[in-house]
Amino acid sequence: MVTDMTQGKPIRQVMKFFVPLMCSTLFQQLYNVTDSMVVGKFVSKNALAAVGCTGTLNWLLISFIIGFASGEGVLVAQAFGRKDEKYMHRCIANGIYVVAAVAFVITFFSALFAKDILLFLNTPADILNDAYIYILIIILGYPVSVANNYVGTLIRAVGDGKNEMVRGIISTFVNVVLDLVFVLVLHMGVAGAAIATVIANIVNFVIALIYYFKKYPELHVKKQDFKWDWQIIKRTIGIGLPMGLQSSITMIGCTLIQSAVNSLGTNYVAAFTTGTKVESLLTTPVQTLTSATTPFIAQNFGAAKPKRIYTCMRQVGGICAIYGIVVGMLFAFTGKYMALMYINSYETETLSLLAFYSKFSGMCLILLCMLYFIRNTVQALGYSAFAAVGGGIELLTRALIAFFLLGPLGYTAICLSNPLSWLFTGTFLFIAFFKVIYKRLRRMEKQERRADERIPEKMPVEV
Repeated sequence: MVTDMTQGKPIRQVMKFFVPLMCSTLFQQLYNVTDSMVVGKFVSKNALAAVGCTGTLNWLLISFIIGFASGEGVLVAQAFGRKDEKYMHRCIANGIYVVAAVAFVITFFSALFAKDILLFLNTPADILNDAYIYILIIILGYPVSVANNYVGTLIRAVGDGKNEMVRGIISTFVNVVLDLVFVLVLHMGVAGAAIATVIANIVNFVIALIYYFKKYPELHVKKQDFKWDWQIIKRTIGIGLPMGLQSSITMIGCTLIQSAVNSLGTNYVAAFTTGTKVESLLTTPVQTLTSATTPFIAQNFGAAKPKRIYTCMRQVGGICAIYGIVVGMLFAFTGKYMALMYINSYETETLSLLAFYSKFSGMCLILLCMLYFIRNTVQALGYSAFAAVGGGIELLTRALIAFFLLGPLGYTAICLSNPLSWLFTGTFLFIAFFKVIYKRLRRMEKQERRADERIPEKMPVEV
């Protein structure tokens, strides 16, 4: 069911989209961490580290493709907001060409050089083989993941989050069951966990296609829509490329930090991996809320309604700030206990290292929450180039820490890397918003006000 977000109270429209999307995201988080939980609890700490150390590499590779899909979603949402159905259909059709081409190239070359990349990242020798097996299987399943993300992006662009919730629940259930079967029953180790993930992605994609063709006639394209339209392709690349670069550049920075952690040893890898996973779970509501604002902002930008965008930003920004403070303190003081879902209690050294990480991250979690907020806002308005520059700032911050602070500060430098990158990137994006984007919204507001003005009739003069 599509939703016109240019009407009704802004926060109510966002929340109607957020609730089902939140349910979906929680299941997606469970889906993502199932592999680590199963191998960590039922195989070994080394298996957990092997799966964990591929996380940043995996996101580095696939996030670039997903960024293109997200860029297409912005175009579709803006076209939907201004009721331009013909243009929306051409965007969908031409977006398929772009996303498919990028997906093919990245899948081919990442599979070809996966082991070399793991060696470059200083993956410990005792987990190298398991890490390679796991990431190779995941990479070979990228085409399905990309197609699934593209269809999901189109559905979200027209304001429907319920579909994703249903798919998330079903695919998570499939992944959990298959993880247990392949790892516990068939003793397939990390390979079994990876195969379970790929199969669950296939199930998710099949359900998405069924929903797409049965429930969303507004999104159906015809043969003539597949005619090459270079203007649309340029716009798709113009928005999608910076969004893909932003995601990838951010993950390159994370990969540099992962490489630095790998050089410290398996206990550090397990602690850092687990800490970032718990952190990701805790920030899921904020990530989802800011993602829920994307179609709202994009649709209202397309409909030239800046006042609704301002209202949404004030309300959502306030929620993000409060959440970051409260949950950040919780993570800072109880992160060690939260990690027990991944690590056995007798791994005292790993848990101690994790507790050290959680104190740094928790105290600064508000920075991450506000970064999610401003980055999604900027991207939804079509200024993804700023987000790409922000990704470059994240990369530079993490690179400087990895190369210059790791030696003198050791693990402390690792714990500082995320908070500092959040601070510098968020500061840049807020400055960019108020220096450039806000001015355009103000011009749009003046145009809206002039269009609404009416010349009052002369009132009769009483004698």
